[in-house]
Amino acid sequence: MSRSSLVWGPFSVVWGLALAMATVLLRQNQDKSDRYLFVFGTVMGGVYEYVCSAVTELLFGTVFWDYSKFKFNLGGRINLLYCFFWGMAAVLWMRYGYPVVMKCMTRLRSRVRPWMTVLLAVFMAVNMVTSSLALARYDARTSGVPAANAVETYLDAHFDNARMERIYPNAKKKWKRQGEICRFPLRFAVETGIICKDKRE
Repeated sequence: MSRSSLVWGPFSVVWGLALAMATVLLRQNQDKSDRYLFVFGTVMGGVYEYVCSAVTELLFGTVFWDYSKFKFNLGGRINLLYCFFWGMAAVLWMRYGYPVVMKCMTRLRSRVRPWMTVLLAVFMAVNMVTSSLALARYDARTSGVPAANAVETYLDAHFDNARMERIYPNAKKKWKRQGEICRFPLRFAVETGIICKDKRE
């Protein structure tokens, strides 16, 4: 099953940003116990995944993962079991992954690192912009909106429905694009229990 967030390559933006944030927030606490890293990763991972789910649904009107069938879930966006996975990932990354990456980086020549960083940054930026455009066009196309310009025609030709469904097999459209932003706060309030959903709906 594809876990890719981008149209080119097996890259996950969610996991990539999570590792970057964990590195920034925890590298000063590497000497802390595994229990500390686990609890920190569990809490922050759950908050982070919830925010990612809410933001992507707000921007694209699409849900990329749904944990509604899991026990102890919150609005289908996160669940307790996967929060524990975030905690374990934090421990493994800080104890084993991050030291290995740092050791490899120190072995690279100092003149190579800046160029490698620039090339990777440019590639990932183009990849993310293209993926966002392809997702937006995919959403519009499945809603019956025809291509209106050369860019949308190109996206239809190179990122058709079959390819997008292969890259994002779990993506599900949640609501129509019209009015989606104004309805988002209401959905958030219902999911978090701030207000109760009317049973007559």
